[in-house]
Amino acid sequence: MDSYKVQQLEKMLAHETSKTEEHYGARLTHWYGDTKALTIDAGGLRALIRYYSKHETEL
Repeated sequence: MDSYKVQQLEKMLAHETSKTEEHYGARLTHWYGDTKALTIDAGGLRALIRYYSKHETEL
């Protein structure tokens, strides 16, 4: 498990599902710069939490 990523993703998900906040999604970018940013909604955040709850980050 990548506990740091799971913790951060759970915080993002809490904001994205809050009844008292606007929902703008989380922004995903790549350092290389030849791609545009993606907006990840609550469903995408849940999928990432499931993945990183079972896998370590491999860089």
